[in-house]
Amino acid sequence: MNVLPALLLSLAATGPTAFDSPPPQVASADTFLDATARDLVLRAAARRDEAAEGLASYETTMTERMRVGVQFGLRLTNRSRTFYHKERVARTRWTRGEDVLVKWLGRREGSPAFRDLPFGLDLDLAEVLDLDNTFRQVPFDPSGDRIDFFNAGWILPVSPAGLGIYRFRSGDTLRIGLPPPNRSLALVEVVVEPRVRRWETLEGSLWFDAETGDLTRAVFRPSGVWNHQEHAPGPTRDLPPSLVMPGIGTVEVVTLEYALLEGRWWLPRRLAAKGIYDWGHGLARMPLEIEWTMRDFVLNEVPTQELDNALDLSTARSISSIRRNAQSPRTIYVTPRGVDLTRAPELPPPLGEEPLDFTAEGSRLLVESFSQIVGQQPLGPSPSFRRTILSGLRYERVRGLSAGGERSWLLNDREVRFTLTARLGLAEHLVPSGQVQIAQGVWGMAAYRELADAGGLVDPLGLVTSLNALLLGHDEGEYYWRTGGRVEATWGDPARKSLTLSAFGERQEPAHVHARFSLGGDLRPNIAAQRLDAFGVAWDARLQRGDDPRGGVITGRVWGEGAGGSTPYWRSLATVSVVGGIGGIASMALSGTLGLASPDAPVQRWFFLGGTHSLRGFEGGSFRGTGAWFARAEVGTLGEGIRGVLFADVGWAGAREELSDHRPGVSAGLGLSLVDGLLRFDLARGVVRGKDWRVHFYLDGLF
Repeated sequence: MNVLPALLLSLAATGPTAFDSPPPQVASADTFLDATARDLVLRAAARRDEAAEGLASYETTMTERMRVGVQFGLRLTNRSRTFYHKERVARTRWTRGEDVLVKWLGRREGSPAFRDLPFGLDLDLAEVLDLDNTFRQVPFDPSGDRIDFFNAGWILPVSPAGLGIYRFRSGDTLRIGLPPPNRSLALVEVVVEPRVRRWETLEGSLWFDAETGDLTRAVFRPSGVWNHQEHAPGPTRDLPPSLVMPGIGTVEVVTLEYALLEGRWWLPRRLAAKGIYDWGHGLARMPLEIEWTMRDFVLNEVPTQELDNALDLSTARSISSIRRNAQSPRTIYVTPRGVDLTRAPELPPPLGEEPLDFTAEGSRLLVESFSQIVGQQPLGPSPSFRRTILSGLRYERVRGLSAGGERSWLLNDREVRFTLTARLGLAEHLVPSGQVQIAQGVWGMAAYRELADAGGLVDPLGLVTSLNALLLGHDEGEYYWRTGGRVEATWGDPARKSLTLSAFGERQEPAHVHARFSLGGDLRPNIAAQRLDAFGVAWDARLQRGDDPRGGVITGRVWGEGAGGSTPYWRSLATVSVVGGIGGIASMALSGTLGLASPDAPVQRWFFLGGTHSLRGFEGGSFRGTGAWFARAEVGTLGEGIRGVLFADVGWAGAREELSDHRPGVSAGLGLSLVDGLLRFDLARGVVRGKDWRVHFYLDGLF
C-alpha cells in the first residue's frame, strides 16, 4: 500500500501537480516587501552556485530516527500507540556528478503495537508504509532547487523557481560569536510567504549569513496539506475509500540547522519534523516524527577506507540502488555481510523513548519566531479544496436511527476553515442537529445544537456506540441536548502533551427517548436532564510518557468545567493509567479515576458509572452522583498482536459527601485484546452489587 507514507508526512508525493517542474522565474515588483529582504535574497540566490564551487565531495555519518503512531477516536485514555519505529545509521558520500554511496552501519525497526500477530499473519510495515527509502535524497545536494527531505519536492524559496512563487520580508537579526580565528556571524531572518498556499510551497523563516548570503538555519512548513484525492487520485488498495477518505496529511513544523565547515561551506547537520495524518475525518490519527542528524564531515578528500571497502562486492551482502530520473546519479545502498546491524553501538534510542526536542537552545529561538509568524494561520488544502462527508448511519435511543453529513470549505484562500455538520434523527419524528465550526491556527469557534453525553465517557456518534446499542442493547450514554456556542484554543501535541481551554454559552435541555428497539433487548430510559442556561469555561489537559507497552506507558488526563447562569455548577475529573510488563512473562495495566462536582450540580453534570469505560459487567448509569471514583486492573499474556486478559473493575458514584462511606460495585471477567488494545472484546460479570453477564466491544482499551 503506497498511501500512508505520502499521507503521513508525505514521504513520496505521487501523482503530477501544478508545481512538478516550475520554470525559472523573474522577481516581480511585489516579490520583496522591503529593501533588506531584496538585497539579502538576491545575494543569496547569486551565491548558490558560487557557494557550491570548490566542494567536490563530502562524507558524513547520518543518523535517522522515525516514529509513526496511531490513535483511534476520543476516549478517556486515548493512548497513542507506536505503529512503527525505525532507527538507522549510515556512512554516506556525495561526489559532484557521480553515484551517491550509502553504507549501513546500523539498522533497527519495530512495531510494538503489532508484535505477535495472530493467525500466522506477517505484516512487513516497512513495506506497507513504503518507508524503506527515506534516505533516497541524501546526502544533501548543495546546488539543488528543491528541499527533497521526505521526497516531498518542496520548492526552495531562494532558487530560480522560487523567486516567482514567494514573497519575502526581513525579520530579526541574530549575532553569534565564533572562536578565533573565525569571524563573528550576523544572521538575518527572511520571512517567506507563498503566493499560492499549496502542499508544494513553504511558509516560515530562513536565516542567512548577512555577509555571505548562505542559508544557515530554517524553520518552516508546507503552506497546505497533503490531500490524497488531489495528490494521489484513485482507489486505495485493500481499503474502501468511504472508510479512509478524506485522507489529509499535515506537516506541523520542520527545523533545519546547518553547520559551518572549514569557515566556508554551510551543510545541514540536523533536520527534525513533526506531522500527522488524519484518516476518514477523525476515524484514526497517525502522528509522525522524524529526525536526521549529520556528523563527522570529511570534505574534498579521497574516500575513506571504510567506504572503499564498501565498494568491494566481496565484503557486501547486498547492494541496491535507485535513480530519481534518467539524468540524476544513482544512490547505491550497501549492507555489510556478517554484521548484526540491529545491535550496532551507533544506533540511537527510539523516538518513543527519547522524543524530539524542539526547545533545545539551538532551535528554541527559531521555533518561537516561527510560531509568531505562522501560528495563527491554518494549514489549509489547496484553494480548490472542498469536501463532503456522509458520516453514515448511527443508532442510539434518543434519535433512533440517524443519518448525517459534513461539508467543509476553505475561506479566503488561506484564512479560515469553515465546516458545517448536520444530522437528522429518523425515529417517530425528525430530530435535527448540527454544528458550524470555524478554525484558524490554534483557535476555533463553533455554534451547535448537538446531543451530548452527561458523563463525558461516551461518544454519541461513535460507530461502536451504535453497534453496541443496536446489537447488544448497551447504550451506555446519558444524553441531553445542548444549543449554543464556544471559543477554544488548543496547544501542544495531542499524542504527547496538550492543553485545551474554551469558553462557552449554551442552553441545556432534556433529551427524550424515541427508540427502544435493540436485538439485545429493549434500551433503557434516559436521564431527565434539567433545562438551564450556562455560561462558563472548560479545560482539558492530557499527558503521555512512553510508547512501548513492555517498556512502560503512563497516560493522564484532567478535564472539567465551571459555569454560571440559571444553575451555577462546576465539575472536574482526573484519570491516570499505567501499562507495563511483568518480568518478561506477562503484561499488566492499572487505571484510577476520581471525579468531583458541586453539590447542587444539575443531573446532566453528574458522573455515571457502569459499562465499557468504567464498570464492565454493570448497566450504564448503575451508579450516579456528584462524586465518583473507579479503578481497573488487568493482567494479560505477553504479545501485543493478540492478548488474553483477566480483569477486575471497582467503583462507586453518589453524593459527594458520601465518597468515603459506601459499598462499591465490583466486576471481573475475561477479555481478548487485538493490536495492543486497539480492539477489545470483554465478557464481564458483576461480583459485588451486581450479577449480570455482559459482553463489551470497544476501541482503545487499556492494553
